[in-house]
Order: sequence, then C-alpha cells, then structure tokens
Amino acid sequence: MESLVYTLDEAAQLLKVSRSTVRNLIRRGELHPVKIGNSVRITAEELHRILHPEPDPEQDTQPNG
Repeated sequence: MESLVYTLDEAAQLLKVSRSTVRNLIRRGELHPVKIGNSVRITAEELHRILHPEPDPEQDTQPNG
C-alpha cells in the first residue's frame, strides 16, 4: 500500500532532491507540509501537485497583437 504521508527524507528521495531543498521549498511556500504532533510530513497529494503542476492561465503562449 502506498503511503499517504512522507517524511522530509522520503519526500526528498521521491522528488530526487536533497532534504535541504525540500526545506527550502517549504520555507518559500512552494510545498505545504502538515504537522502531526511534533513531526512534519508531506502528503502524497502535495507531492503530486509539485510533480504535476497546473498550467498558469495567465501565461499565454500566443504573441500579443
């Protein structure tokens, strides 16, 4: 069964980045952790959001005019 939450180390392995990078993503507000007691965890849903971002509707790829 796949985990629903991951430690920072597990999230870093799945994202193929360092633990420091995961912490920086959290600090910058790009990754939203959940706190369970004194532990910080990353949900599978949040990892999916980071790995498969929605396209930004404000970034139009067609030239203006």
